[in-house]
Amino acid sequence: MSLQITEFLVALPNQKVQSLSEAIRQVLNLSAGFCKSWTKGDYPDARSTSAEAFDCLDTIIGHLLRIRDERKNSPGWNDTDYKKALDQVVGKLLKPAIGGHRTAFLELQQGNGIIPSTDGLIDLTLEVALNKLKHHYSVNFAVTPSSQHILYVLTDAGIGQPHTISRFDVEDFCGACKEASRFI
Repeated sequence: MSLQITEFLVALPNQKVQSLSEAIRQVLNLSAGFCKSWTKGDYPDARSTSAEAFDCLDTIIGHLLRIRDERKNSPGWNDTDYKKALDQVVGKLLKPAIGGHRTAFLELQQGNGIIPSTDGLIDLTLEVALNKLKHHYSVNFAVTPSSQHILYVLTDAGIGQPHTISRFDVEDFCGACKEASRFI
């Protein structure tokens, strides 16, 4: 089946993201569309857009973490440009998120994401953000008046780690992912 001239704006049905750079670009575009739908009150469109974005995020997470895992035992790993890109700060992390924080987060309505406490906030690196997204328990968000899309991610305790809540701007996250992809 060949593409028609009007089909250049949409993906073919069931077409998967083909590359990391395409996935990053799509998340940025989908985030903008999501914010627009959400602020207009078009919640079904916002939900569909969000589902598409998470498919792209899965591609990004899988690709960047796979490369990290392939390289992290190499000599000089800590001095590589890729490792430095993964260490870029993209947001904030509440660690630990004690039981009350977890409960408060889970009780928030969609679109009202916050970190329930500013005590214990530390910098969130791209590498940690990728892991938090990969292992998330619950996700919430906020859209600022300037259409900034902030994602909040609750990750439950596991493998000796406490509950955490992370916060990052989707645009900053995508910018850091794009930077890291330069060193693959």
